Amino acid sequence: MTAINGRTSLPRDLDCAGDHTWETFAATALPADVSRSHEDELLLREDIAAACSARVMADRSRDRATTDGWEREAWPIEVPGTDQRLVHCLARPEEGEPTGSAFSSS
Repeated sequence: MTAINGRTSLPRDLDCAGDHTWETFAATALPADVSRSHEDELLLREDIAAACSARVMADRSRDRATTDGWEREAWPIEVPGTDQRLVHCLARPEEGEPTGSAFSSS
């Protein structure tokens, strides 16, 4: 994932069956007051930190022991074909690239 001057770029989609670095475990609406120049600091906001918390990640994990301690990030992503943007709560292990889905979709 890349941010330049606080503005994020859209990450590319990858199939969870293949190697990938980050995986979405939750998503929520991007608050209207988020400045485009501070999109890389979303986890500093209480509302987004709560939506992307370690507890939420654990609740969505297929195996909590596997994802315990994973790094978390919040990233704004546009909904294709709309002007809506969501905050994706992303996680990854400290080392390596997981294969398969670590999180349930419900």
